[in-house]
Amino acid sequence: MSGFFGVVRQDGKPVSQKVLDVVAEKMSFRGPDGQNVWRHENLGSCFALMRTGPAKQAAQQPVTWCNRFWLWGDVRLDAREELYAQLAGDEDIDEVNVTGEELLLRAWAK
Repeated sequence: MSGFFGVVRQDGKPVSQKVLDVVAEKMSFRGPDGQNVWRHENLGSCFALMRTGPAKQAAQQPVTWCNRFWLWGDVRLDAREELYAQLAGDEDIDEVNVTGEELLLRAWAK
């Protein structure tokens, strides 16, 4: 299973890059398939990717849509084809390469 860590500074100050780097190193065993550290204002996260199945997974976290919606997590969509069909009518979506996380965010935005 992939590893996730997140922090929100309620005082509004930026999250320390050093703290995120230390956490990322500690959880590196969870991510043989890739890692990333992300910061935005008073938010920060670390992600360690472990591919667990045939479905395409997002290689970076958070996954964003229109810089408005952010998602952290491994998403399993049981009705992927149906959701894709509903969304594809309105948008240009690459059916082969779109991840479950991206589909979920697009559905949420719609």
